[in-house]
Amino acid sequence: LSAFRQDARAKHRQIVVYRLRAPQQATIKDAVATARTMLGKPYNTSYVLNEDSYYCSDFIERAFRAHHVFALQPMNFRNPQTGQIAQHWVDLYHGMGMYVPQDQPGTNPNDMSAAPTISDKLSCHRDQKDDHNGRYPCPRRTGAFFFSYFSGRPRF
Repeated sequence: LSAFRQDARAKHRQIVVYRLRAPQQATIKDAVATARTMLGKPYNTSYVLNEDSYYCSDFIERAFRAHHVFALQPMNFRNPQTGQIAQHWVDLYHGMGMYVPQDQPGTNPNDMSAAPTISDKLSCHRDQKDDHNGRYPCPRRTGAFFFSYFSGRPRF
């Protein structure tokens, strides 16, 4: 955890900590065990669910999947103002030889953070003062898991 925090600080990234509601906290041990079995697979750059690779929030959702902590949602690549799929996504998927996977099941940090199974959101900002050990002053809480929006890899 210390190395994760130091890495985030060095890269000027924010760490967001979520806490599961009490009923779901009992699932953490099993989710961590499941997550450990998924380690070593490559990052999924297409965001289309498959068993050979995972993207950041996909990894977390799958770790907790047996306990239905998070729900898959239809993926949405549309610009909320125009209703059009942004050219960035069209180009990215074209480069992979795919169509944009609009409405296919998936997950993302925004949907996960709004899940009814989440009770708290705590932020550790890079500009917060350190404690005397060079660490972020985030509260330590039982039942919390860490997720960095910008790291691309979940850490347990």
